[in-house]
Amino acid sequence: HYGRGHPIPYHSVVVVMECNREAAEDCLSIALRCLQELDRAVRASTSASSNDATLAALADKVDRMLSKAHRLYPALNGLPEAKERLDTLIRMRKKKEQQARAPQQKEEMSSSSASSSSSSASSQTRKPASTSTSSRPTSASSPPPPSSSSSSSAASPEPPQFTAEDQAAVMRILKATNYYEVLGVEKGSTEKELSKVYRKLAVLCHPDKNKHPKAQDAFK
Repeated sequence: HYGRGHPIPYHSVVVVMECNREAAEDCLSIALRCLQELDRAVRASTSASSNDATLAALADKVDRMLSKAHRLYPALNGLPEAKERLDTLIRMRKKKEQQARAPQQKEEMSSSSASSSSSSASSQTRKPASTSTSSRPTSASSPPPPSSSSSSSAASPEPPQFTAEDQAAVMRILKATNYYEVLGVEKGSTEKELSKVYRKLAVLCHPDKNKHPKAQDAFK
């Protein structure tokens, strides 16, 4: 252990670098073996869905081994070439996927165009039937005249749903000029009397109970 102010000897640095170089070479050798397997798998694949999991796992393993080797010994020979080979295989795989999807996309486009043409043709064949139906006399399809009973029931107004007491309370509140007139009490009333009259008036003028059109304004 070397404390502050004590430089690490040069031979220790050399030993550490050599150990890192050996570990980086091991990682590179593993990556190269996986690259060979990946190359064979990419060249043998004939469709976009063949061995997708295997190819993805091999590519990921190669990338991890190359990254580890670069961290351990960046100047290791063969790292740039292996990385470039990995990128080439990935591009080759993507190109094969596009080539495999091209016939399927072409077939989907042809089927969609055929379905659209068939639907347009069927709509054109249905047009004469619509014109023939429109040429029929309109007297048969015209609705019957409304009966006198229905017209009289629609014309008769509904009876009001509020009582005379509801109307009197609402009108008195709306015409009041001060709070005493609103409550309908004298100015000398006690607090208990005011509270009692207020609760009674609030229930009487509540819009849920009082159906007068101006009940809500009076309640406010």
